[in-house]
Amino acid sequence: MRALLGAEEERLLAAALDRPPDRAVRVHPERATLDELRRWTGAPLPAVPYEPGAGLLGPDDPPLGRDPLHEAGAYYLQDPAATVPARVAAARPGERVLDLAAAPGGKATRLAADLGGRGVLVANDVDPRRTAALVRNLERFGARDALVTRAAPAALARAWAGRFDLVVLDAPCSGEGMFRKSAEARRTWSEARVRRDAAVQARLLDAAADLLAPGGRLVYATCTFAPEENEAVVAAALARRTELEPLDLTWAAGPGLAPGRPDWASGSARDLPAGACLRVWPHRTVGDGQFVAALRRRPEPRSG
Repeated sequence: MRALLGAEEERLLAAALDRPPDRAVRVHPERATLDELRRWTGAPLPAVPYEPGAGLLGPDDPPLGRDPLHEAGAYYLQDPAATVPARVAAARPGERVLDLAAAPGGKATRLAADLGGRGVLVANDVDPRRTAALVRNLERFGARDALVTRAAPAALARAWAGRFDLVVLDAPCSGEGMFRKSAEARRTWSEARVRRDAAVQARLLDAAADLLAPGGRLVYATCTFAPEENEAVVAAALARRTELEPLDLTWAAGPGLAPGRPDWASGSARDLPAGACLRVWPHRTVGDGQFVAALRRRPEPRSG
């Protein structure tokens, strides 16, 4: 980080290691507004700078996870930065959407709300315990036209190749953005793990690309700072999958969000547009570390 961020490194380390985790509530747009939630709970809930549908919880705010409104699906509790991938995905009513690593449901509940009961959402996760939480959260949010699967992404790609208008992959990663709230993330981190995770992410991205229909969108996300798992993985996928092209994400940029840094990665990553990626830095805004990129499968040329 010192080599990449220079003078900012100390601020990042202080935010990523020492600052208490930020918490937010993201409202269900069909069941509440942020203003209503403020009145109902008595919490001030200042808006997340880059997600107006989410409000920040303060250390003295009531424990909203135990509130009946939570059980009624009026809101979802999550890290502020975790709201970015589904906002970037921008699911549209009528689309066929796949969340490849969906548990415990933060992204899936937002995708379902954006679909509004028109279209289909497949929420997948390989972990049976996490899948149970995913089912509970989708039911709590009243998700319609949704189904939950528990399958390896490669198996889904073999069964449903070319079927989805939108695929979201929040990939397993080395979790550098989780250090301030997870002792386990700190304990299990290593440079070797960064390399191993990058190899896994490449395989998952290939499966996600196989699942896309022509013209379909792919949103890739991690909660790590490592360019080896972020810009480098995306650029390598573009190099080996010529049917994919980067999408511009400057429309999704908000206060505190930064573009990608392909200059931090080697080789073909330097050809990746910085505007095709977003980074959430915990020393610049609220939320843990987050990286998001968006790709599209090129439409097939018309015959004749």
